[in-house]
Amino acid sequence: MGGYSDAGYSVEKNELKFQPSAQRFEYGTQNPALFFGLETAIDFLNAIGIDKVWEHDRALAEAFYQELIKIANVEVLSPEEENFRTAMITFRMKNITYDKIVSYLMEKRIRVRPVTEGNLMAVRVSFHVYNNEMDVAKILSEIKNLAQS
Repeated sequence: MGGYSDAGYSVEKNELKFQPSAQRFEYGTQNPALFFGLETAIDFLNAIGIDKVWEHDRALAEAFYQELIKIANVEVLSPEEENFRTAMITFRMKNITYDKIVSYLMEKRIRVRPVTEGNLMAVRVSFHVYNNEMDVAKILSEIKNLAQS
């Protein structure tokens, strides 16, 4: 419920009518900084070139994947077929729960996402334009440390 989502209301009658259009989902005060930031982010990506961004992201993810599959106790859930992989690689460890992996990596200032949907109980690593080869080396090193513990 937002300031412009209603088509009318009556406190006395305890009635609320929503707009008949998508405006019914409008929330109150908008955050202009988010809209301007999104526009600037799109301009930034377009200046680099979306194909170059994709090549960069996939190269980092592929380097990560190729080393990750070599680490003992790691089960990689991303597809084995390279053409089916993206810039996001998902894994879990046989000896450590996903939440402990996430916590450990966060302590090392490495941001990952827990994947609990579908009862996967795994960790997703996503690469993007702001990552580099040093980031790949750092997370691999920390995963190797975990695997040895």
